[in-house]
Amino acid sequence: DNRAFDAAHKNDFNQAEKAVSEKDWETAYKHLKNIYDGGCHDQAIARDLGKACWELGNYDEALEWETRRIEAAPIASAYNQRAWHNYLLGNYEQALDDAQWAVMKDKEDANILDTRGTIYYALGQYDKAMADFNKSLEINDESAHTYYYRSLCNQALGRKSDADSDYGKAEKYDPNIIDDIGRFQHERLKHANTKQQRHQDKMNKYKDDLKKLNDAIYVTNNSSQFPARTVWENDGVIISVVGGIKQNETDDFYKEVVPQDVRTKYEGGVYQQQYEQLGSAVNVPTAMPGAGNGPQLASDGAIVTAPSTLPTNSSEEIYDLNNTVLKYYSEGQRYILSYEDPMKTYNYLKANYGPTTVDFVDRPHGKYLFKQDYGYIWGDFSFDYDYDTHEYLIYDGAGLKQAVRFDDANNAVVVRDFVNSQESGVYEYSQSLAAYVLYPQNYTIKPHILTLVRNIIFNGDSDIGAQYEVEDGHGVIYEVALYPEKEVEARPNLPAMWYKMTNENDPSEWTAFTYDKATNVFAMYGNDGATIFNYAKRWFTDANHIENHLTDTPLNGAMDGVYERTSSGEYYSGYSSIFTYVTDGLFNFMHYVKKF
Repeated sequence: DNRAFDAAHKNDFNQAEKAVSEKDWETAYKHLKNIYDGGCHDQAIARDLGKACWELGNYDEALEWETRRIEAAPIASAYNQRAWHNYLLGNYEQALDDAQWAVMKDKEDANILDTRGTIYYALGQYDKAMADFNKSLEINDESAHTYYYRSLCNQALGRKSDADSDYGKAEKYDPNIIDDIGRFQHERLKHANTKQQRHQDKMNKYKDDLKKLNDAIYVTNNSSQFPARTVWENDGVIISVVGGIKQNETDDFYKEVVPQDVRTKYEGGVYQQQYEQLGSAVNVPTAMPGAGNGPQLASDGAIVTAPSTLPTNSSEEIYDLNNTVLKYYSEGQRYILSYEDPMKTYNYLKANYGPTTVDFVDRPHGKYLFKQDYGYIWGDFSFDYDYDTHEYLIYDGAGLKQAVRFDDANNAVVVRDFVNSQESGVYEYSQSLAAYVLYPQNYTIKPHILTLVRNIIFNGDSDIGAQYEVEDGHGVIYEVALYPEKEVEARPNLPAMWYKMTNENDPSEWTAFTYDKATNVFAMYGNDGATIFNYAKRWFTDANHIENHLTDTPLNGAMDGVYERTSSGEYYSGYSSIFTYVTDGLFNFMHYVKKF
């Protein structure tokens, strides 16, 4: 359900979903918090943040998020969740108050009645507890938990025979049934130990970086005692280490290991400004690729946001439209490497130069899409069915993405991926990951997505308006709808997303590329003011050599061949060269972005 929200946070949604599937709650919390801080305050985000905090053992913070969820949407499930957690923490009165609200909003939910009954039992109000357990079992007579606690109630009321009968039924449905409070105390102790170990692991991970940071802080605080170039290099270390910790770790850890005055200077741009001024003053040359540690090329180290997975031209991997990935200097100019929709460039050229020459194509979409029960369209996702191949054809915003066929005999699905061929293959179901997995690459497909498309009968328009409740971890109801025709339109035949290197002072000077993670090939795009070209394919054969092959529509410039890096930082093949700001940008991408 997160996919229904702002596309600007799509990478955070994808990373949070991946982290939840892997039970990496710390990473899940980080990306969900980015979404929340970005202005998306939907109850589902608060719910998942509360879940992540609870799983991390941050119980008070979990209750705070559950309160924000209720403020956003005072629904029965939200009250029930907070009631259950207050019960486990021993806050019985608060728990009962929430449980009363939950029952008032949904009197026919067996789980909600079970929650209130359990709280009544903890308060010693056995008759009220029995009434809730009896009604809950009328709705669901296979609940081990309800039988277990009704057994305890019967025992407290002196009804030994009834207590034994209920306990036997509880064991039938769950042979390992135990008291919730006892289980929680065990989990609480385990969380405390895990948090301590996690903290120690982080300290070990950053041991060398923190030593470099302390040394660099000493140099910059005593800059008059050191050469300007040494101070410049140590400013770069501070920017790199502090930026990495701030981006990749929790606020608590960041504040613990980075001194406050350093955080203040870093966040205020003091180190960045000094790094740029010193770099210009000492006339720092472009570094040779792979030479030593620290900042490479002439990058100013200002990595604003870097993707946590390697983006390609697949719209499934868009993480932030118009997002700056990093900034760097080349040929005396400052360039911005961004990851964005090519339509932004197309519209700029059209507005400033009139009609722009680009082929147009229709963006195909399947006939059907899904709407959630509260009205949001479930992402840019639609599908159709091929009766000849028995495949489900799945489309995203850029067109046909995948063909999926079910292999029930082997509990698997066969996928043909039209965006990235590496993701084609037989995905086997993994119980531990609760997803279909392609080994050894470990690409995953969530089963509720496949359940949705498979539920459609495909018998004309009679499916329109049908509703399906699908268990995706939250039990969401989806409604079948026709894909709106107004969304199917012609657009320029450009990638779904690309990286673009733009002169900060002259937006007309730019070169763009997409990157194929399977082959390491860059597809290069340029313009002559009015026309956008895909003019070359190129790749690094090693740090000092680039192989270049022109397409059918070349721009003037680099010809076919292998280009070698010179001591000045330019790549030459005979008398032909590649613009330095382009090769610097490509190498910055390989060094700073691709590794993520």
